[in-house]
Amino acid sequence: MTNFLHGLTTAAPLAVVGMLWVAGRERVRQISNGWQFLLAGFGLLFLASSMHLVDSLGVNQLIPGGIDSETIINTTRFAAYLSGYALILFGLYQWMPTIQKMLAKNSYLADEYRGLARTATRDSLLLSTMPAMIYSVAPGAGYSGVLGDDFNVSYVNDKVESLVGFEPEEFVGNAEFWSSRIHPEDRETIAQDRDFLLQKGEQVHEFRFLHKDGRYRWLRDHRRLVRDSNDQPLEIIGCAIDVTDLKLAEGRISSFLEGAPDAVITVNAEGEIVLANAQAERLFGYDKSTLIGQSADVLVPKRRRKKVQRQREGYFRRPEVQEIGISTELLGLRQDGTEFPVEISLSPLDAGEEKLVAYAIRDMTERKKVEAQLQQAQKMEAVGQLTGGVAHDFNNLLTVIVGNLQLVEEIAEQDAAVKQPIDAALDAAMRGAALTKRLLAFSRQQLLAPKVLDVNKLVNGLESLLHRTLGDDIDVRVKLEEELWLTRVDPSQLENSIINLAINSRDAMPAGGTLVVETSNTAIDETYAINQTEVVPGEYVMLRVGDNGTGIPKEALQHVFDPFFSTKERTKGSGLGLSMVYGFVKQSNGHIQVYSEEGYGTSIKIYLPRLSEEEVDTATTTTGSARLVPTGQETILLVEDETAVREIASTLLRALGYTVLEAEHGPAALAILDQQNNIDLLFTDVVMPGGMNGVELVRQALQRYPGMKTLYTSGYADTAIFDKAMLSRGAELLTKPYRKEVLAGKIREILDRK
Repeated sequence: MTNFLHGLTTAAPLAVVGMLWVAGRERVRQISNGWQFLLAGFGLLFLASSMHLVDSLGVNQLIPGGIDSETIINTTRFAAYLSGYALILFGLYQWMPTIQKMLAKNSYLADEYRGLARTATRDSLLLSTMPAMIYSVAPGAGYSGVLGDDFNVSYVNDKVESLVGFEPEEFVGNAEFWSSRIHPEDRETIAQDRDFLLQKGEQVHEFRFLHKDGRYRWLRDHRRLVRDSNDQPLEIIGCAIDVTDLKLAEGRISSFLEGAPDAVITVNAEGEIVLANAQAERLFGYDKSTLIGQSADVLVPKRRRKKVQRQREGYFRRPEVQEIGISTELLGLRQDGTEFPVEISLSPLDAGEEKLVAYAIRDMTERKKVEAQLQQAQKMEAVGQLTGGVAHDFNNLLTVIVGNLQLVEEIAEQDAAVKQPIDAALDAAMRGAALTKRLLAFSRQQLLAPKVLDVNKLVNGLESLLHRTLGDDIDVRVKLEEELWLTRVDPSQLENSIINLAINSRDAMPAGGTLVVETSNTAIDETYAINQTEVVPGEYVMLRVGDNGTGIPKEALQHVFDPFFSTKERTKGSGLGLSMVYGFVKQSNGHIQVYSEEGYGTSIKIYLPRLSEEEVDTATTTTGSARLVPTGQETILLVEDETAVREIASTLLRALGYTVLEAEHGPAALAILDQQNNIDLLFTDVVMPGGMNGVELVRQALQRYPGMKTLYTSGYADTAIFDKAMLSRGAELLTKPYRKEVLAGKIREILDRK
C-alpha cells in the first residue's frame, strides 16, 4: 500500500505533464480532444476526493516503518486536485473558439429576430394605413371562385372596414361571407378568371361587392399567385380598391362616346387600345371586346404603321390637341382588309400617372366622293366657260355666213351649178351651228325655251322615231307612270337628250338588245342630296333610259360627262353627246346619274323638278313647235353690237318686207325709241357692251311703251346677265345662228300674238 501511494504521488504530476505534451501535439483536434481533457480532469478530482475514504478506513495503520501516512495522503490529494483542475481548464481552453462562435451566432440571431420584429411591425403599420384592402388567400376550405374549394381567406387588413363596411374578422376563415356578397352577375366571371390566374400568375379584374349599407360598390382587384418550390399554388396576395366613382365617370364618358358621331378609341403609351365606342365597331368591323387590348396598329395598313408609330411616340412626348390626315392622306384598315380614307383628331387624357390619348376618327369616304364630284364640276365649269366663249363668237360668225349664203342662194335659185355648192356650204354651216349648240349645252350657256311639259306625251311622240332610228335589232320598250307630274323644261332639248342616250345605247348593243325608256314620280331626300353636288332635295320627274349592252368600264365612269371623252371608236363619236345632256339637265335645275356595270348594261336617270301646283294652274302644257309666217310690213328696231351680224340680220328682215331701224348698243336704241313711237318689235342681242345689256334695254323700253313686243337673240346666255325668269314670263329668244325661215317664223309668231 505504501508503495502504491508513493507511486501515485509521483505519477500524477507526470501524467498531467504527459497529457499536456500530447495535447500540444494534437492541437489540431481541439474540438475532439477537449472532452478528453475534461474527463481526465474530472477523474483526478474524483481520485482526490477518494483520499478521504482511505483516511477514514484507517489505511495509515497499514503503512509500515512509521511513515507519516497523513502527509502522504494530503500530498497525493493535492497533486490530484491540481492535475484535475489543470486538465479541466485546458479542456475548456480547447473549446473556447467553438464557444465564441456559438455566442456570436446567438448574438446574430438575436439581432435578426429584433429586425424581423421591427419589419413585421412596420409592415403591419403599412398594411393598416394603405388606401386599399390587402388580403391573402391561403390553403383552407371553401373559398370557391378563386382557386376552388381548397383555398380560404387568411388575412385582411383594417382598410376593409372603410371599403365595404365590414370588420376584418368577418372575412378571415369565412369564405361564404366573402363570396356571397359578390354580385351574382360577377361571380361567374370571377370563376372563369380562375384558369387565367393559374396560367399567368397575375390578374386584374373588377366586380361589384355588397357594402354593409346595402349598396353595391365596384372593386378593382389586383391579385398575384405565389407558388411553392414544387410549383404548386401556395398563396394568393391581393389588393382591392374602390372604383365606384371611376365607374360612374366612365359610364358618363361612355354615354357621351356612344353618342359621338365619330369613332373614338383611347390608346395608352404602348399603343394598346383601352377604350372604343360603338362607332369604332361599325367603322372598323371589330367587336368591341376583340378590339380592346389590341395594338392600335391593327387599324392601320401595314405599309403605314411605322409612320403612325412615330407620330404616336412624338405625340406622347409633346401631347396637345391636333388633327392629322387633313393635309396628308391617312388610311384606316377594316377587319375585312378594306382600306378607307380617315381624318383623326388627337386629344390627351388626364389619367393620373398613365398617359392616354383619345383618337376621334372620321370616315372621309363620302367627303372624298363629294370633293371629287366638286372638282369634276369645277373642271367642267372651267371648260364650259372656255367653250361658251368660243361658241358665242363662232355663232356670230356662222350667223353672217348662213345669212349671206341664203341671200346668194335666192339669187342663184335657177342656176343648179351655183346652187349645189351653196347648199353644201349652208349644210356645213348648220352642222357647225349644231356643234356649237352642243358646246353651249355642255357649258350650260345655251338659251333654253322651257315650257310646261308632260314628259309622257313627249316620249309617246318619240317612240316611233326611236324604232326607226335604232333599227329592228333593238327592242324598244316604253314604261310610263300613269299620273306623271308636270315639269318645266325645253321640249326640243329634252327630245335631243333622249335621242342621244338612245343612240349611245344602240352603239353599246352591236348584236341587238333591249332599250327601256321609263318615267316615274320620285323624290330626292336630304341624305342623298348632301352627298351629291348641285342637288336640291325635293320632288322630281324621273326619266330613265337603260339598256342591256356592254356597259361602261369602271375607270371610265367618272369621265363620261367630260367633253370630247368617248368610249367609242374615234370615227364613231364626237364625245359631246353626254356632255350636252349633262349641261342641259343641270341648266334646267335637274340632276343626272349614271349606273353601269360592265357586261350587264347602262342606266341613265334624268331628274327634272316637279312643277308646283301654283305653276300648273297658270301654265299651258306644250309639246308642239311654232307656226312659220315668212313676211310682214311692221317696223322692227334691231339692236346688235357686231356690225357684220347686224348687217346680215337687217338685210334678211328687209327681204322679208319689214322696215328696219338699226342700233349698235342699248343707249342708241333708247335714243331711237325716244324719237320713234311706231316701233312694233324690239329685236335685241342679249350680251352687248356699253354698260347696258339686252335685258336692261327691254326693261327700259317697256317702261316707255308697255305694249311693245320683244325678241331676244344670242349665241349663249350669260346667266349673270340674262334673267331666266324672263322666259317663264313669256319672253322669247332666237338662238344664233339662225336660218332665214326660222327668223321669219319667230318674228311673225310674236307679232301676231295678241
